Amino acid sequence: MLVTVPARSAPPARWEFLGPRNIGGRVNDLVIDPHTRRLYAATSGGGVWTSADGGLRWRTAWGRAMPAAVGALAVARSGAIYAGTGEAFPGNGNATYGGNGVYRSDDHGRSWRHLGLSSSERIGRIAIDPRDSDRVFVAATGPGFRAGGGRGLWRSIDGGRRWTLVLPGDNSTTGAVDVVIDPADPRRMFATMWDRVRQPDHRAYFGVGSGLFRSVDGGATWRRIGLPYFAPNPGLGRMAVEIAPSDPRRVYVVASSVNGANGGFYVSSDGGDTFRPQPGAVLADSTLYTGAHFGRISVDPRNPDHVLVGLVSLLETTSAGAAWTVHSHNKLHVDHQAFVWDPANPDRWWVGGDAGVFRTDDAGDSFSPGVDQPWTQLYSVDVAETDPRRVVGGGQDTGELRSWDEDGQPTSQWEDISGGTDGMVMRIDPTDENVVYMCAQYGWCQVSYDGGNTARRFDDQVIGPMKNWVAPFELHPRVPHVVYTASEFVHRSTDQARTWEVISPRLTGPPGRETNGFFYRYGSVTTLAPAGDELGTIYAGTDDGRVWVTRDDGASWKQLTGLPTLWVNRIRVDPRDPSGRTAYVALSGLRVGDATPYLYLTRDGGTTWTRVSQALPPGQVNDVAFVFGRVLVATDTGVLASRNLRTWTPAAPGLPLTPVTELRLLSSTPTLYASTFGRGTWRVRLQR
Repeated sequence: MLVTVPARSAPPARWEFLGPRNIGGRVNDLVIDPHTRRLYAATSGGGVWTSADGGLRWRTAWGRAMPAAVGALAVARSGAIYAGTGEAFPGNGNATYGGNGVYRSDDHGRSWRHLGLSSSERIGRIAIDPRDSDRVFVAATGPGFRAGGGRGLWRSIDGGRRWTLVLPGDNSTTGAVDVVIDPADPRRMFATMWDRVRQPDHRAYFGVGSGLFRSVDGGATWRRIGLPYFAPNPGLGRMAVEIAPSDPRRVYVVASSVNGANGGFYVSSDGGDTFRPQPGAVLADSTLYTGAHFGRISVDPRNPDHVLVGLVSLLETTSAGAAWTVHSHNKLHVDHQAFVWDPANPDRWWVGGDAGVFRTDDAGDSFSPGVDQPWTQLYSVDVAETDPRRVVGGGQDTGELRSWDEDGQPTSQWEDISGGTDGMVMRIDPTDENVVYMCAQYGWCQVSYDGGNTARRFDDQVIGPMKNWVAPFELHPRVPHVVYTASEFVHRSTDQARTWEVISPRLTGPPGRETNGFFYRYGSVTTLAPAGDELGTIYAGTDDGRVWVTRDDGASWKQLTGLPTLWVNRIRVDPRDPSGRTAYVALSGLRVGDATPYLYLTRDGGTTWTRVSQALPPGQVNDVAFVFGRVLVATDTGVLASRNLRTWTPAAPGLPLTPVTELRLLSSTPTLYASTFGRGTWRVRLQR
């Protein structure tokens, strides 16, 4: 008898992690469990991670459906771990993410339960009573891009089941950002309030609501202290506060002022009754105006004079601030947000910053990074069509990264080939893998003709001061030696970035309200989309909500109407339409506090538009790709696909919940590559 065996269907394709593992990414907080001696790290886009070997190797300790941005951690005496989601820093560049409140784990991070405070959005610190593990305080800064929300200092006396707002802000833009409890007398507490809100064209990271407050009744009532230094002041910004564990009368404060410049380092020897400013390196470390980025002081639990301050540099004093050491070791990255001391070894401590976790075993004489920290924040991804082993990506504060060595061989140790900048857009010429374009923040761009071993700058040939934090850079889809970039003007090169010409008028409106020289670049082109047609169609979008098109290779431009006036994240031309008239525009409401997904389609070159994102989950649409008759979108919560633009499903299983910033298709395979802002680079071999 003939028996027919049914054919076995192929298993569904799954996302595969590509790396990098050795680069790391921003760490907002570090804690050590005194029972298990495990380390826990809170990351800006990868959730919570744990290490059992002193910070060398890390594994995820976070649920797949939980917010990717975590701003604060605390371990109770009982062993319970509390995690506050959303990062308190509202961002210098474009990408910064909130959360949905507080989580608790009672099994060392294997499982978590949500404890509420969803409207807090961004949490700066959590403090737990050392004598009562159920008495918890949460410093919530609130929404990053709008007033209101769950701002202020919250208290729970039942382990997070119920919360009470014990210290509200003075106004709708003031929240709490730091809180500490006196270990000798838990009734005495300190908290800092921060008046701040960010808008598309202005960052107000300071205000009259900022200040230092003290409670002597367990958080029931609070009083502003530290006058005159911390009196209501329109120029006072973020502040950090810490108590010396070995001498709780010693209290330290570091403050930022207008535009994020440092406002000084202060010490109290009488429990906060009086403060005095201290001179030194803390005052000098303000050249980048990024004081709002940082907010943590850490005091050696054994020595009240030994203090660490995290700013752009790692600063250390052993004299209570009278003199400072600036750590600039080759292996210690800049930008520091978190510290933890080894309770068993006075010479060992850990530092968390924009490139992950670093450890010293010799009291700061040398530092070593973790060897496996797979939570890199990437703005972009590309893959060489001629050698798929070559993958590149622009890393937040970790540079322009490649997956091969100087000899062109693939390596698990990804390399920064830019010299230590914020990596943004990277592209590889599809006809020559040795031609690599790399752009850092604000359009600081280079090109390499030898695979990244050497590079030549060309940003000085791109005129116009308004270059976006993620300045666009694209290759012509049919003629890859023709490349495009933009400031407020679109530029084109026909010789692989050797020479440039301007091909547009100014496409943006007047500059915004920003006065900080580090942030002022509002009024810039954010995205370019050259089509592959013969007519020379190019679309352009701007941060002030304008969409343009040229159909004659830049000789004339037309502003398109019918779209919301929002930041334009991305424009992509559908390659299946040779006329170049079918295009998708992804707009962002992030910077006005709007989580609605905005994706629009035109089939007539921008005359009419149809919104096709109604069924997408809340969050930005960051990129669009086209594979096997499907439209794929990169969103703040993953990669989704649709055939009819009405229903959307995950493109493939296995991708963690994290913002996806860019998609690139290896057309010969076809394999889809995705860069994420907190979990590195992933790929999947797509099926029809």
